[in-house]
Amino acid sequence: MNPHDHNFKNLFLDFPKEALAWLFPEAEQNWGQVINVEFVRQEPKKYSLSDKSLELDMPILFHFEHQQLLLWLVEFQEDKGKFSIYKLL
Repeated sequence: MNPHDHNFKNLFLDFPKEALAWLFPEAEQNWGQVINVEFVRQEPKKYSLSDKSLELDMPILFHFEHQQLLLWLVEFQEDKGKFSIYKLL
C-alpha cells in the first residue's frame, strides 16, 4: 500500500466536506448544501487475528439537498508487480 493512501483516507474521514470541496468545488453550487455524510465501507473478516489491517477502498456517500453523490477512493498501487485485480474487485 502506498503510505500516502492512508494519510489521504484519514483526511477524508476527518474532513469529508472540505475534501469534497477540494475535489469537486461545484457540488454544493449544483446540488445544494451537504445534509449528511455517510461512510459506507465495511471491514471484511481477517483470515487470522495476527494479520495486519486490510487495505480498503473507501466509499463516501454525500447527501445534498437535491442530489446524492458516491465518492469512491480506491487503493493506489505504484508497483505493477504487486497489483492484484482480485484486491481491486
